[in-house]
Amino acid sequence: MPQPNILANLFPYLKRVPVLRRLFEVDPIAPRDPEALPRVIYMFWDTGLETAPDLVRFCVESWQRLNPGWTVTVLDGEAARAIVDRADLPASMSIQAYSDLLRITLLAERGGVWADATALCLRPLDDWLAPVFVQADFFAFYRPGRDRIMSNWFMAATQGAPLATSMRDFYLYFWKRPVIGRKPYFCFHYLFEYLVRISPSLRRQWQAVPRISAEPQHLLQDWHTQGARDPAPLAQIRQSHVQKLSYKIGLTVEDLRALLATLDTQSTAKLLD
Repeated sequence: MPQPNILANLFPYLKRVPVLRRLFEVDPIAPRDPEALPRVIYMFWDTGLETAPDLVRFCVESWQRLNPGWTVTVLDGEAARAIVDRADLPASMSIQAYSDLLRITLLAERGGVWADATALCLRPLDDWLAPVFVQADFFAFYRPGRDRIMSNWFMAATQGAPLATSMRDFYLYFWKRPVIGRKPYFCFHYLFEYLVRISPSLRRQWQAVPRISAEPQHLLQDWHTQGARDPAPLAQIRQSHVQKLSYKIGLTVEDLRALLATLDTQSTAKLLD
């Protein structure tokens, strides 16, 4: 704990000096209308939901079941190209990078919620996301790793939100200009951080976003891979809003249903009906 010193003793008085007061002022957060967030959830599976793995279809259904007042729109490749035409993009752009551009374009131009096709909804959006948009017009989970300040597998924004529009423009510019070397897998996340570091206005926008850690939103799958024996993570998982999963590690719908039964919450009961 910091020890009091001369500066600490003087600080309360310095805050009262009119000439110095502006140095310590913090911009107030302007109240926003939470109803400005469009009630639509966008998801994407390039080959269409009919060909998607069972785990993906279960995740899509979780958003439909827990958010009956929302429209869940699952885009396939053809629908996605009507929004972001791949013909205008470099051939080297991976499907993952294209999906990153698609999601930020949707949020910038239309507003709403983006959820990856392997994101499992555990709480209705109305229970937790509306309060976020009282003070912000953009949301992403915070700090999924030491090298990233945000996750982009779940994001939300009002139409025309500055963070979304600026990121769309910058990400598109990044991909359309020649760059030497292979682009990092997390280049979207790194470019987002670059924007909020160099732009004071975007930095203020990001600072207004409530900090909800990304780490608990990954615990369910980790718990499964560790044998689902340690009860310690259960409390955090029960309080989480979304869980990021992967069909590539062998997690089946049967495994997932067993894990959800262990959680035994009101929301998971709806998913198991």
